[in-house]
Amino acid sequence: MTEVRKIMVDDSGRPLDGSELFTATRQAVKDGFMVNAPVIFCYPNGREVRGHEARMTQKGLRQAAMMMARENGSIQ
Repeated sequence: MTEVRKIMVDDSGRPLDGSELFTATRQAVKDGFMVNAPVIFCYPNGREVRGHEARMTQKGLRQAAMMMARENGSIQ
């Protein structure tokens, strides 16, 4: 079993590293392009809250690579 990623956040729930948190759409999950992976948000006062973040699957990465190649006019 993989360990759940912990994300340090400020009092408002924003990640301290400046990254953005996203949730995958139902369609992206249904199509197998993304998953909403569990995480734990760690607040400055020590409180920990379960949540989730969007992550791309291998299928999603392949699809993104194909779309970028098409935009650049060179499918490989």
